[in-house]
Amino acid sequence: MISKTKSKPGSEPEILKRLSAGLSKKEIQRVLAGALSSLDRAGVDRLLQGVGSDTGAVLRRILEADNAKQPPVPGKAKVKEEWDRAWEDWDARIAEACDSEGEYVIQEHHWEEPYFDPLSVTHDLEPIAARMRKLLPRVFEENLDPDFSFAEAVQENVREIGSSLPDYMDPFGNEGFGLGPEATDCLIDWEWRLARRKKMTGFQFVDRLCELEISTKGLGLDEKAVARFVRGLNEEGKQDVLKGIQAKREQNPWKQALSSAHSVWFQIYKDLCRGQDRPAYLENCRARISQDWALALPVIKDLERRSKHAEVLDLCAAALRSFLYLRAEDKWDLRQELLVTRAGYRLDRISDVRLLNLLEIWGRAAMALKEKEIVAAVRLQAELLEGWRNWEKAIAAFHRVPQPTFSALRERLFIQWKELVAEKSIGHVFYEGYQKSNKPHWVLCGNGSRRLKKTTKPYASRSGYWPDSVWIWTAPHG
Repeated sequence: MISKTKSKPGSEPEILKRLSAGLSKKEIQRVLAGALSSLDRAGVDRLLQGVGSDTGAVLRRILEADNAKQPPVPGKAKVKEEWDRAWEDWDARIAEACDSEGEYVIQEHHWEEPYFDPLSVTHDLEPIAARMRKLLPRVFEENLDPDFSFAEAVQENVREIGSSLPDYMDPFGNEGFGLGPEATDCLIDWEWRLARRKKMTGFQFVDRLCELEISTKGLGLDEKAVARFVRGLNEEGKQDVLKGIQAKREQNPWKQALSSAHSVWFQIYKDLCRGQDRPAYLENCRARISQDWALALPVIKDLERRSKHAEVLDLCAAALRSFLYLRAEDKWDLRQELLVTRAGYRLDRISDVRLLNLLEIWGRAAMALKEKEIVAAVRLQAELLEGWRNWEKAIAAFHRVPQPTFSALRERLFIQWKELVAEKSIGHVFYEGYQKSNKPHWVLCGNGSRRLKKTTKPYASRSGYWPDSVWIWTAPHG
């Protein structure tokens, strides 16, 4: 006989246990959706009262949401669940990076020692950080992870990787563990919210960021993300940062951070000075010309404006030595050596506009000081930077050098130009026998003629090199 007495299904954990044991996840989802859709208003109200205020409020929004509109805002528990899941994925990548036999340790050949690949770790953390960024405002503002510090977590990650891998790998010897833009934005966002909660100033926060990067061996923050944060401060905040850096620039970490013209911290300091302290900006640029030749440009423009022509000549020469990666004691004279021969590999077919600008200012300063040979050399060097591949333009540039006053200058640089063009014109290499070709050649006629003609006359060479073009050279006349 079947009992007509209703039996209670049991407690929530017991019900879930039974459902999990007897139904698949998809079946449980269908049961849940069916149960909710079958409830009347009174049943829904009883359900909402039974699940608690927070869950009930979210559930009510879900049930009352219009399907045509955006999905309802997730509740605190859902946000915390997604936040924790993102950190589980992050920690899994870090754990893999700590494994000396993991996927981030590369061994290209069995006879070579394996090495650590930090760039791949950075790459794999970026999509996880992107998920975190969407959750971060809610997690922080609703205090869902009250004791958390993004900076401390990253610092611990770097130390963990460094201490887990064997010494011979030297994980941060060649490349540090750089955070990508998403991860750096997350760190800055969280720590800046925390700093404002603690009433910290803009400089106090930037000072902590600098200390974090400098003191944590191997750690590198994304430069664009850091610079973007400082640019986003209001004017009062920028002034506070500038004054703070100026007050501490002779102390670490700032002394170390500002030592390189290519560090993000120097770039930030330089840009802040440019907008607020012009003399300091020019002073900082001048002090770093040996590291970055382009820093000479604002300085020489200022000197030219003040008619300091002799200083312009000295700084232009120093900038060009820096451009060519020469040491301070190395000699280089634009009247003696063709610039494009030294710098051609860097110009890569496109003249650097800044370099041409520097040469133009150099020429004007030399003209003001009546240094006519320097003027002639600068003009020739500038023209050849742009047109050394165009024979007619190059020959015309050499013809414009004043004669006979600077014939030695013209002859010297012309020989170097010939050698450069001949070298760049060499094609295939042959090591055996006597080689011939019926392919067309361009011939630059002798006696300084600017006439070019094409010939299919076979050209033979036993030199081991086969030129794409045949050159007949003499110095230009007239």
